[in-house]
Amino acid sequence: MTFGMWQLEITRPLWLAALLALPLLIYYYRRSLVRRPRWQQAASLGLRVTLALLLIAALCGLELNGVSHEPFVVVAVDCSASIPADYRQIGFLETISSIPEDHRGVMHFSAKPNYGYFGPDSSGTNLAAAIAAARAEIPAEYVPRIVLLSDGNETEGDSLAAARIAGAPIFTVPLPGQPEREVYLAAIEAPASVREGEPFSIEVVVRSTCEGKGTLRLLCDAKEAVRQQKKVAAGDNRFRFQHAIIGQQKTTLTAVIEDFPDTIAANNRASVIVFTAPRPRVLLADSQPSLAEPLAKALRGSHIDVKVCPPGSLPEKTEGLREYDLLMLSNVPAAALTAERMTAVRNYVRNLGGGLIAVGGEQSFTPGGYRNTVLEEALPVVSEARKERPKPSLAMVLVLDRSGSMQGESIALAKQAARQAVEILGPRDQVGVLAFEDAARWVSPIRPCSDKRPVLEAIDTITAEGGTNMYPALERAYLALNETFADLKHIILLTDGLSNPGDFAALARQIAASGITVSTVGVGPEAVQPLLQDIAETGRGHYYYCASAKAVPRIFTLETTIAGKVGITEEPFTAKMTRPAEVFSNIDFEHVPTLLGYVETQPKPACEVVLTSKEGDPLLAWWRCGAGRSAAFTSDAQSRWAAAWLRWDGFAPFWTQLARHVMRPGPSGGQARGGLTPDYPAELRVRPTNVALLKAIAAASGGRFAAEPAEVAAPSEQTVPRTIILWPYLLTLAMLVFAADFGLQSARAN
Repeated sequence: MTFGMWQLEITRPLWLAALLALPLLIYYYRRSLVRRPRWQQAASLGLRVTLALLLIAALCGLELNGVSHEPFVVVAVDCSASIPADYRQIGFLETISSIPEDHRGVMHFSAKPNYGYFGPDSSGTNLAAAIAAARAEIPAEYVPRIVLLSDGNETEGDSLAAARIAGAPIFTVPLPGQPEREVYLAAIEAPASVREGEPFSIEVVVRSTCEGKGTLRLLCDAKEAVRQQKKVAAGDNRFRFQHAIIGQQKTTLTAVIEDFPDTIAANNRASVIVFTAPRPRVLLADSQPSLAEPLAKALRGSHIDVKVCPPGSLPEKTEGLREYDLLMLSNVPAAALTAERMTAVRNYVRNLGGGLIAVGGEQSFTPGGYRNTVLEEALPVVSEARKERPKPSLAMVLVLDRSGSMQGESIALAKQAARQAVEILGPRDQVGVLAFEDAARWVSPIRPCSDKRPVLEAIDTITAEGGTNMYPALERAYLALNETFADLKHIILLTDGLSNPGDFAALARQIAASGITVSTVGVGPEAVQPLLQDIAETGRGHYYYCASAKAVPRIFTLETTIAGKVGITEEPFTAKMTRPAEVFSNIDFEHVPTLLGYVETQPKPACEVVLTSKEGDPLLAWWRCGAGRSAAFTSDAQSRWAAAWLRWDGFAPFWTQLARHVMRPGPSGGQARGGLTPDYPAELRVRPTNVALLKAIAAASGGRFAAEPAEVAAPSEQTVPRTIILWPYLLTLAMLVFAADFGLQSARAN
């Protein structure tokens, strides 16, 4: 049954069957023996029939169904601590003043909704929970409206998703999200893991709404490490510090700001945790280990453990290098490394992710025979000199022991070594071959190398016999070279036994004084190693010991290359930085001391050249090789070329920072950055009003951003279903009818 916009409905129609009992009620009432006036009898019957009809209608679930335009408004006010207290109630009374009290509600919220004002709350802001709670409070028969007063800076929940399913338009009113004068710690960043003693950067971000100045402190496990006066401008202000951790496995770094213009004191402190890995381990190989001490000392002074050894002590298996984070080869010739050791070094870098630094010297890179070796595969440079550069002329005498003990394989290998040395020499060079046993004789006097055939043929005639008398042979070689004109003069002395006595020390000094260099090669267990070593050191050459004569040819080739200064530039120069490198950000290369020489190499295409000579040749280059890194420094770290660098206050920082850059990363797997660990709730991270989110909430729900109070209170064109359940009214009316009938019966009795 329809009455305008309303429709009468029966929800339990089976109770209509009770109407069948009405005739019986009328029949028995009319047969009643009670005598009363006719009008009274008719009135009583009418009241009782009406009472029965009202009860039957109530039991049938009679309802009126229609639609409603009446709105119900819930105002949700953000009371989180991120909103200044003076602004929490802005627009509140204006928004609801024209709405009847029974058609409105007020709710305060922060992390949770609350129907009583509870003051600023720093526990957080959950806009989604506030929207859900507000919607639940609106009765179903009213058109729902939600007014959200907030800065939009939620710390939990998904307000946009809540708005989409709210089923009610949300009118968002933006509130200010930050005080006019507020300074707080927005972030502190440091590596998640560092090695013990390794300097690392700490970045502190101070966010401010105004200009000001105050104190910034950095605490290391509650102990003050830094205290500085700082100025801040509006916005983000970044401050960087350097720090190193010694002797701790876990450290808490805390930044604290004090005395700045501020409103909220609770957000002036933040921390980050840094884990410390053990000190890195470096294996440093040098042809003369004693000369590596300045470099080793520089690294040890920066909390790096260093083991110094000769090249022959390097492991021949890759696994033997696993315990080290960095391998350094200082002035190591290829001849000093077996093929197994070179392969182990390459695989250590490529497969195990280890670091490799090759340091120059007259026995490394190009003159050291690195070209086309397995070792060169791991390096960022090719050991090859520039062909257009003029080479100094060399006069060299090969002094060979041909005593009886050299018979067989030894003399054959000695002749092979001599031939290879001659083959290396250029047409401007000169060479002589002198053999000795009890006496010394010229196999081939000193002659130009423009025609090497006679020299090579003479070498083939050498045989082994007689005793060992080394002194006359060395003296004759010296006297002959002293009369020869050449840019460079060099003697290579080979012997396998004990020589007749002689004043070798005086002769070696005389040779050195005349500008001639002497290198010695001892073969087999009978060679007098101390004597040969002393001759080489006094003669400014090199000493080599070969347990077997098989290594002699390679050593002669190396020595000939070194003596001829092939690929070596010896002149003062200043290192030039080709591009800024963060690794050396604290080193002033504009005032770096001069170096006296370097080895000429060519950069590989994929490498990065950081420092060069004045000629543009690589001085420092690095690259990534497989899982690891390698670097080449083509000058030395010794007194020959780097004497001024050894006294330079940047020597230790340069080598330490280069070593840490190249070495295998620590346990963190690449030094990932650790971020802010706030000592305050996220609610206190002061941010501007999130206008974008408030607009999105309004749009997603069909509401309006920055709505006016009158707009919120205006009548709605939207309708909602409205149902009036009639049984309470019917029962009430039935009770009145029953009372009337009872009164009528009482009046008759009186």
